[in-house]
Amino acid sequence: MRVKFLNIFPRLIFIFIFGLAFAAPVCAQDITINAPATGPVAGNGDPPDGSIPGGNPANLVRNPDGNSVTVNADVPGSVYGGASSVGGNAPASASDNRVILNSGTVANEIYGGYSLATNGSASAAGNTVTISGGSAGYGIYGVYGGYSETTNGSASTTGNSVIISGGAVTGNVNGGNSYSTSGSVTAANTSVIINGGTVAGIVFGGNSASDSVSGSDSAATGNSVIISGGAVTGDVYGGKSYSNSGSTSATGNSVIISGGTVTGNVYGGDGFSSSGSVSVAGNSVIISGGAVTGDVYGGSSASTYISASTAGNTVTISGGEVRGSVYGGYSYSSSGSGSATGNTVTISGNPIFGPSTVLYGGWNNVSTGDVRSGNTLNLHTPVTVFSARNFEYWNFHLPAALSAGQAMLTVDSADLGTNARVGVRLDGAHSPLARGDSLVLIDAANTLSVTTPITPVRGMQGVTLQYDFEIAKAGNQLRAAVTDVTLNEQTKALSEGFLSGLGLVNQGADLVAG
Repeated sequence: MRVKFLNIFPRLIFIFIFGLAFAAPVCAQDITINAPATGPVAGNGDPPDGSIPGGNPANLVRNPDGNSVTVNADVPGSVYGGASSVGGNAPASASDNRVILNSGTVANEIYGGYSLATNGSASAAGNTVTISGGSAGYGIYGVYGGYSETTNGSASTTGNSVIISGGAVTGNVNGGNSYSTSGSVTAANTSVIINGGTVAGIVFGGNSASDSVSGSDSAATGNSVIISGGAVTGDVYGGKSYSNSGSTSATGNSVIISGGTVTGNVYGGDGFSSSGSVSVAGNSVIISGGAVTGDVYGGSSASTYISASTAGNTVTISGGEVRGSVYGGYSYSSSGSGSATGNTVTISGNPIFGPSTVLYGGWNNVSTGDVRSGNTLNLHTPVTVFSARNFEYWNFHLPAALSAGQAMLTVDSADLGTNARVGVRLDGAHSPLARGDSLVLIDAANTLSVTTPITPVRGMQGVTLQYDFEIAKAGNQLRAAVTDVTLNEQTKALSEGFLSGLGLVNQGADLVAG
């Protein structure tokens, strides 16, 4: 084992020589574990092996900032990049530390940065854990890029990260986790990146929780999870926020999946409060590859007694496989109301869905609350799912390769609701349409529920042609019939030859119609 002293804003301690006090720096350290350790290890532990006196971070006296620990052998306890544990009213903080696990088994948790306070604030910022091999965690306790906890103060984690390219994590993985028994909490701009290895627990980009009974708030903002490989057994949250009695928000969090497997559900953002308001907005899930066995939620909100709101979240799927259902927004309340509005689901490419997959613009568990207004379904490719519902806007972008008579959305059942707004747009390379042509937008094997009127939107082909459509139900199909074809006003400078050709197309259609 070795220790390297770094001149990074050293903390000062006082030593006494001949009765005089002098300031002496306690510098950040670089600890490498090449042989089995005898107990827990910290970057700011005792040199040369980073050992923690009594195994308790409260006994650490060295700088909790800018340290690193590299693990190449077994550690029979936890590993802390840097740790600060204080009592009284003093604040605790741990910043810019890192842990690298190459091999060996860490019996307990790994913390990039760890801060624990009693009455003061606790913060962890800019810490990193990188895992390329070995294993860590026990039960639900696993890996934390940054962790902050306080009894009576506020707790925050900011800019922490976990990167996993190999190895195995037994418990949960948190980019940043903040907890307070009675204060407010935030988790912001923290991340988890997985491109290999296995995680047996839940993955949180950012996770904030307050157990306060006096109305303290919780917020998870701008956190992310990126998965391009590996396997996750549990759920995946871009950001998760919990408050026992205060308001809860989850905003601007994201999950991006391009490879690997997720056995559980995927949430862009999730918020819960027992007796406070809940707002989950602007979160996103993007899936271009890999496989998700569970459901996918752009945003999810839940409350026991108060209303919960899920708005402006997005799910974008362009590849991969989703076996569960897809929710733009999801809202749950035990005794209040729940709304899920202004959410968007966009599907393109060649994704695969399960036989029971349902596409929801919004959903809630109660009879009160709006789960349809402003929700949008954008289809850029033919899709087969079990059902689709709770969208106000249904936009069909017909690709050039769409076969004649092929439906854009094939379902067992679909419900368009009242005054659905249907838009149709053709790829620029699609064969031009003429008056009287009809397109199959939805083909339902059993039930297609449409409450008139349906409001059509003028369609476009590329930037040149405009189509007016009559949208109507025909049996269990929703069809779009061309009623007029015109030239886009902005493209009148096109050649007369093209205009003449367009006229011939419409004249031919009139002759066929008799």
